[in-house]
Amino acid sequence: SATLTVNGIPRAQIVSISPSLAVDGQTVTFTGNGTDDGNITLYLWTSSLDGTLYNGTNSSFSLSNLSVGTHTITLRVQDDFGAWSGPVNTTLVVAPQDTTPPVLAIISPENHTRVKGTITISGTASDNLHVVRVEYRINGTDEWLTVRGTTNWSLELNTTQFPDGEVTIEFRAYDGKFYSAPRSLTIEIKNRETGKEPGTGGSGENFLMKYYGPLPLLGYIGIAVGVVLVGLVAVKKKKGGKKDKNRGEQNAPPQMPTPSSTPALSGFNQMPQGTPQQQSHSTPPQALQYQSNSPAIPTPQTPPTFSQSAPAPRNQPPVSPSTPSSAPTSTAQFHTDGSWTCPNCGNRVEGKYIFCLNCGYRRGQ
Repeated sequence: SATLTVNGIPRAQIVSISPSLAVDGQTVTFTGNGTDDGNITLYLWTSSLDGTLYNGTNSSFSLSNLSVGTHTITLRVQDDFGAWSGPVNTTLVVAPQDTTPPVLAIISPENHTRVKGTITISGTASDNLHVVRVEYRINGTDEWLTVRGTTNWSLELNTTQFPDGEVTIEFRAYDGKFYSAPRSLTIEIKNRETGKEPGTGGSGENFLMKYYGPLPLLGYIGIAVGVVLVGLVAVKKKKGGKKDKNRGEQNAPPQMPTPSSTPALSGFNQMPQGTPQQQSHSTPPQALQYQSNSPAIPTPQTPPTFSQSAPAPRNQPPVSPSTPSSAPTSTAQFHTDGSWTCPNCGNRVEGKYIFCLNCGYRRGQ
């Protein structure tokens, strides 16, 4: 009896060609596969430029003498019954020897741009053959990292991972043989605010520290303190001068009234207060003169009231007696400091009093 065997047609598959873009003289590895209901016994590789590349039993082989140009690579497999599969194709480019490095450009952001948060850095790269990858490194570190993309590339950078200040990033492109000249981008990171701009409600101290630093700020504080101290010294000197002037006027001897004297009317100045002191024999009995080292007091706005005829306590004039001790012989004599001399007893009275503190004479009688 006869046996009839039905043989299936095998199927071919190109697994890989590496590299798919090769340079003249570079070794290229071809790997294929075949499936059948029996066994695959033969692999046939051909090129549209170089013809048969391989015809053998191995599923993988390598060549380094491929012609420069674009190859259409074809694979067919044969089974143990001699049946061939249909062809499968792919493309391989073999370029001439590379003598030109790639060129890289940074598009954005511009150099020395102030940034914060996460930013995107983008650019382009080109080569006479191809660009394999684009790399970057930060602040001159030894490790180069790969960005996303090749001829059009980009990098997402989170600036919060770095301290505020300038950061320099270098980029370069690689074509498989040469690196491009590196290109640098310097950015100014400003994530941590120390003060707000004027008019935004920020601290004035922070604003000065931000724009002028600590040394000028200390200088401004020193100037302000100096101005305050000078003002205090000036006020103290002014008060001391007034006190010395008042002491001199108090120690001056009283002037006796004369018929021909003309009263010197002036505004009522601040006068010192004092304690009574016995006058010389040239004045009538019980005449008193006031001397004091106490500071001047303001001029009262209204005449004081009196409750007794004795000399008033400190800072208060005495009460006018009900009956003057004697009739005046002439009008009171006024002095340039505002005081006046009693025409009755000759006592010198401060200008703020209208009664003589010694005899009770009322000025203007």
